[in-house]
Amino acid sequence: TVIAILGLLASIATAAFSTPKASYEKARARRNAQQIATEYNCARAAGLNFTVESDVLATARNVVRGGIATSGAFRGREFKVAGIEIEDVEEAANFLVIHDGELIFQH
Repeated sequence: TVIAILGLLASIATAAFSTPKASYEKARARRNAQQIATEYNCARAAGLNFTVESDVLATARNVVRGGIATSGAFRGREFKVAGIEIEDVEEAANFLVIHDGELIFQH
């Protein structure tokens, strides 16, 4: 009975600790997606185009890698998303869509 009780407690502990991690990772991916979409729109306003038509993941990776505006008021300014590892972009891409050629955050 002692082994059964320990097994039960271990399964409860595993469930208790795994759920917050999954929730945290989903929230982090959503926040990363918001940052990618925001930087994408700022870059578009400055004349940069990171869009890879019909490929959300490639577009998001382009935004994270960044680019430098070559004309206008933002000439010479670098647009990129700092602090997001390229490996994390795949999870963030689940919250992004390309609609009418624009990258959009989707809840």
